[in-house]
Amino acid sequence: MMSRVQVWGSVAGCCMLAGCMIGRTPSKATLKQAIQPYIDADEVAGAVARVVDGERVRQTVAFGFADREAERPMRTDTLFWIASMTKPVTACAVMMLLDEGKLELDAPVSTYLPEFSGLKTADGRSAVPTLRQMLTHTSGMAEATQAEQLASRTLAELMPHIAAKPALFTPGTRWQYSQSGMNALGRVVEVLSGMPFERFLAERLFKPLGMQDTTFYPDANQRARLAVSYKRNGDRLERGVVLIAPGGKHMQLRKNGGQYYAAVADGPPVNRHKP
Repeated sequence: MMSRVQVWGSVAGCCMLAGCMIGRTPSKATLKQAIQPYIDADEVAGAVARVVDGERVRQTVAFGFADREAERPMRTDTLFWIASMTKPVTACAVMMLLDEGKLELDAPVSTYLPEFSGLKTADGRSAVPTLRQMLTHTSGMAEATQAEQLASRTLAELMPHIAAKPALFTPGTRWQYSQSGMNALGRVVEVLSGMPFERFLAERLFKPLGMQDTTFYPDANQRARLAVSYKRNGDRLERGVVLIAPGGKHMQLRKNGGQYYAAVADGPPVNRHKP
């Protein structure tokens, strides 16, 4: 009988999850055959893949380099900057509070963050989005400038900058990728939980799941295992920059749209709490 298998992979700074149906555990050679062409074609510097089913880890492999210039090989415990894969983590925190009856998805964000009660479009129409619209990138909320983001040491300090800007469109009428909506959702989590956003995730989500290598704050050991983030420029990869402040704290830790670091093999690999 075919079993449900999930293949987890991280490719020099981004994470992938794909489902496949297979009848047996894929060999390392089979996985290398699937992944190596992307490394050879300079699509990625390296990759980590983990194959699991509902009961156990079937295979974990690493290929290529975590740092090509230093010739540091990719390892199965390499950490990656997961960028906007942080957003689903934010959404998960919101849904946890929904399960606890602490919020309503169709409530205006101003119910929890009063600074957004007067939000309007540029032509003066009311434009207060709901949490659901913020989750689905249909809020119309404008983005803070880079200077405003850098000046904001907390999510609470960031919110007035977003609230002061006219909405880009009436909420719910368009889709537009949004950092500000996710940052506002992180602030909602803080208000309703009474905890800083990163602490809520650490205590309520990552610690219970045993995810010791998912963090805003990579320590010295984790920084040593952090893969270089590369960006594609034409037909080649260029070394990117991930800013980490002294002490290991990420320079953008107060913005939750895309600042987490994670390892493919982090935490229990199987679901032990089946419904």
